[in-house]
Amino acid sequence: MPWLRAYERPDSLTDEDMQRLNDVRREMWVNGAKGMVFGSVGGITGLSLFDMFEQKKKGRSLTLPPRFTYGRNNAFLAVMLGGVVGSYLSARLTGIRSVRDLYPVFERGISHPKPSEELDSIVERELDGHNDRVLQRRKTLSESLVQDSKSYQGRFC
Repeated sequence: MPWLRAYERPDSLTDEDMQRLNDVRREMWVNGAKGMVFGSVGGITGLSLFDMFEQKKKGRSLTLPPRFTYGRNNAFLAVMLGGVVGSYLSARLTGIRSVRDLYPVFERGISHPKPSEELDSIVERELDGHNDRVLQRRKTLSESLVQDSKSYQGRFC
């Protein structure tokens, strides 16, 4: 099954390389979660500060209608938007900082490709199966078109 190969380690990676990859993944997930928490707290804090300043403005000029109310929908928006932005920025910055740890892994994969006869045979079998399926679909499609045109006697409208 080809989907099982996605879970296997490539031959070109050593145990140290896999440890580096796993460390970078872990750092990105942990810092993304931290960014989501801090972003959510920052969003609700910013909303509270904005509401506080609006209340001060409202006391000065009573002629203008209030433009903003501190409600459940606005609070939910502030929490969710702050969490999304915080998570994205934190994970992105962590990835940018951690990419230097992955340069040896990339270089090893580029400079030392290991050709494998087993992999070549798997790819050839998959391509043969793919070509057979394409031909079968074309045959089935052409047969169904011929059959449909016979049943409608050439009148499709």
